[in-house]
Amino acid sequence: MKSNLLNMIVMKRLLIILLISFSASALNAQTWIQLQTPNTRNLYGCWFDPAQPDTGMAVGWFIQNFDRLPFGFYTNDGGATITSGSLFQTYFYASSDVWFTNSYNGIVVGNGIIQTTNGGSTWNLVVDATATQAGILENVMFTNSTNGYAVGQRYDFSYTSFEGMLYKTTNAGGSWTDYTVSQEVSNENTLLHTVFCTGNGVVYAGAENTLGGSTLFKSTDDGITWSPISFTQSIWSLYFVSMDTGFAATANGLYQTTNAGLTWNQALPTTSALHTIQIKNGFGFTAGENGIIYMTNDNGKTWVASASPVTATISDVSVISPNLAYAVGAAGTFLKYTNTVGVNELNLLNDLVNWIDDNHQLNLKWNNNLQSSTTIEILNTSGSVLKKVSKSGLGYGQQNIQIDLTSFPNGVYLINFIQEKLVTNKKFVLIK
Repeated sequence: MKSNLLNMIVMKRLLIILLISFSASALNAQTWIQLQTPNTRNLYGCWFDPAQPDTGMAVGWFIQNFDRLPFGFYTNDGGATITSGSLFQTYFYASSDVWFTNSYNGIVVGNGIIQTTNGGSTWNLVVDATATQAGILENVMFTNSTNGYAVGQRYDFSYTSFEGMLYKTTNAGGSWTDYTVSQEVSNENTLLHTVFCTGNGVVYAGAENTLGGSTLFKSTDDGITWSPISFTQSIWSLYFVSMDTGFAATANGLYQTTNAGLTWNQALPTTSALHTIQIKNGFGFTAGENGIIYMTNDNGKTWVASASPVTATISDVSVISPNLAYAVGAAGTFLKYTNTVGVNELNLLNDLVNWIDDNHQLNLKWNNNLQSSTTIEILNTSGSVLKKVSKSGLGYGQQNIQIDLTSFPNGVYLINFIQEKLVTNKKFVLIK
């Protein structure tokens, strides 16, 4: 009896040691690297093609003879080579952000709006720089293939005070209509840095706090009229994971709302300002000054620091999947994130330290990042499937599945954990 108990303890300790060792190697597989760029000028926005993840573009500007001259970088091999493009042969400057609705149709905003319909080979001026009243658009986003929004700051038509401006398109960027979000003469902050539409005509715009008062504005009629929200932190980026739940990257860390912007609470205090946030299928990053990067794999419920290879400000991030992302920033910062293990495997390793209870139930716990069906197979060492459990309609966040092993004899078994095309393979030892 004592011998069996001793063997059980030894086996469980060995299993835990193996899991810890495997988990450490999984963490080491997650890396950010600095890509080689043609120059060290500041980059402010980037976009990568979800359909062709090796293909992307970054934009920025530099000062020459008091002008903010625009430039762009292209890559079609995942950043192995990055080339400069002679993109903007038109009266346009201060390129601040880029978004493509597909592999061919793209928009760059700055002191005006330009469009490409051939993947960036040529660009056409859609909104003349003079139409922005000497202002600059800083951020652009699309909710689908046709509807998009861009925000920034301009002089009013009297050239005596500033306005926060929004441009809206319903034809994939072919034409834009402008609206006024906020006005300096009304003691409202007007230096808008970010826009986000959650759908059904609800649009948010975030500003830097230059005058005091609210830095967040909300429209419920698709940008026509706006109301300030009680929030005063300087906002650099907004991202919503649902109609109600959203995040603001600010000069004082990350803030979260769970009631459609009505109230906000600090979700992640930081010592440096955060300039960007993006979450896709529960996985994402927020990043900012001094090269700080934080990662989430549970839709923003928790954040962990991610090792960064730079100390320059990171201005924008483009998340492709839990295994691939890009980021750009000051001084030629162009980063690539890869995870050769996969976030689901990492979560499983972390969550399954105590996975078999006294009733011989296999308890699987993981942070769900994909709204897809989940299949769990239990196999013997010969590869035969002994039990199969499938679940659908699982939401984001922590999930629990229990599998009865009372009929299984002692031995070594394998788990196939399958979500979409991601497959996690694990091994466990059953000792009763």
